[in-house]
Amino acid sequence: MKHSFLRRIRHPLRAAAGLAVLGAATLAGTPARGADGIAQAAPLNGSSYVITLSPSYTPQGDPPVGTILQDKEGAFVQTIILTRVRTCTVQKRMRVNGTLVPGMEKTYRTNVAGIGVRFYTTRGWAGGWELGPVDTNYYVPPSSRTTWRAAAELVVTGPVEGGTLITLPSLYVTMSDCYNNFLPFDITIAPGARIVSGTCLVTTPSVAVTLPPVNTRDFAGVGSTRGDTNLRIGLDCKRSADVYVTLTDATNPGNRGNLLTPAAGSTAEGVQLRLLHDGVPVAYGPDSAAAGNPNQWRLGATGSVAEVPLTAQYVATGTVKPGVVKGIATFTLSYQ
Repeated sequence: MKHSFLRRIRHPLRAAAGLAVLGAATLAGTPARGADGIAQAAPLNGSSYVITLSPSYTPQGDPPVGTILQDKEGAFVQTIILTRVRTCTVQKRMRVNGTLVPGMEKTYRTNVAGIGVRFYTTRGWAGGWELGPVDTNYYVPPSSRTTWRAAAELVVTGPVEGGTLITLPSLYVTMSDCYNNFLPFDITIAPGARIVSGTCLVTTPSVAVTLPPVNTRDFAGVGSTRGDTNLRIGLDCKRSADVYVTLTDATNPGNRGNLLTPAAGSTAEGVQLRLLHDGVPVAYGPDSAAAGNPNQWRLGATGSVAEVPLTAQYVATGTVKPGVVKGIATFTLSYQ
């Protein structure tokens, strides 16, 4: 009787992951009478806006300088700009309050080493993105409206260290026209986003293990085990962060026990597969890198981690009958 154990391991690396929350501040209203040129729908004197980032970002490996962690299309604020009955020229002035990163165009430092910010606003009247600071003049059509946006972009400026974004540059934009209308916009970035620098490259993203054949008579009853076989998930980890692991039953993702659900092709009865870490059975959890994920367990700090050692074994769950038993699990790493 030959029992084979096949495991396919997927490594999503989701700590990072996910997109930033959109900071939408769309304003609507009726412009004041008796003036031509531009006006913000409401209020007429511009306003203050806050760009909200994702809760956390996890750079993968050692990202090169210029790598975008947060694209401007996912971290912006917006408002409505109106024009009056005459064509007019608008002067837009973008100013950034912050310290430039040497050697990088219009990129400003944050308090986290290796992370910078760039600011963009709408180019001209209903155009694409324009990197600031910059001064531009453009014509606006009469009796029109458009959505005006301002955005922030997170970019890698050097070796990335972990930390929380607290000190961030800000953007100040003014618009004026030939009728002396003046709109100021004060744009800041909400602090609090975390940069998680400790990441691991999986050197064995797919692991297949075959357990040795055993005889049904070798099992001494329900709960007895046979065929212990070691396996390892190889890792190459950088810098410092705590690594947590969640194993997920790919055949039954809702499984929260420690026995793998028999996968397609299994023919044996009364026996299932189990994985152990440091001799302790591993319970399965959701495919998520969120901190506190059910049945997530700490592997260790990245500087001390080179592998995930596991052991696979048969477990009798009833009267064992000959055949093949298979199980498939995936794993997700979380950096905290």
